[in-house]
Amino acid sequence: MKLDGIWMESIELDKIVPIYVENVSKRAVEKMVKILEGGDQLSSHVIVEKDRTEDKYWLVAGYPEYLAYKKMNEMHKRCPKIFCVIQRYSNETEQRIKLLRRMFHHQTTKWLDKHMLIDQMVNSGVKVVTIARKLGVTQAEIENYFVHPDIPFDIIKKARENEGSLINIEKIRKLPIHSMLKHKLYQQAVLPKSHPDRLVMYKSLCKTFC
Repeated sequence: MKLDGIWMESIELDKIVPIYVENVSKRAVEKMVKILEGGDQLSSHVIVEKDRTEDKYWLVAGYPEYLAYKKMNEMHKRCPKIFCVIQRYSNETEQRIKLLRRMFHHQTTKWLDKHMLIDQMVNSGVKVVTIARKLGVTQAEIENYFVHPDIPFDIIKKARENEGSLINIEKIRKLPIHSMLKHKLYQQAVLPKSHPDRLVMYKSLCKTFC
């Protein structure tokens, strides 16, 4: 049954295409897989938009759940299809808004994921006030996810790849130290998690330089 362009249907996992690849912890996915293995349903539905021309569905909300179903299917071949909430195709801006709504109001999401989506929208010409209004938050809350232009792009990219903290990177930016030392600290802050020289404790750093 369709209701105002929204309906539920069983869809093949292979036909679902994420609009954005979120940073989701392995532990979070494993927890959801255990729920599925126990025969229960996940608390949130995967939400997709049906493509206008191709036989595929754009994933606009529920990426962690999507990963859990994929893992379940890989392990047990039990979820080749999943029930999804299907909506009519909108556009890239509205798709990002739907994903951000889930991130802001219904799931725990890394700061960097919110930053990346907001940054994409601002760079495509969407005003901050519009993003805030559509998400039901203040403009100041959206601006909390901006990155200062003094932070090099390669550092931002590495932070995303290695799950570095941009909050700590911003604190490093504010330190009253020479730019060469600051860049070295940036690089340490975005090293891989397992690297022994990765900078993770901002407080100890601040005691030295603040």
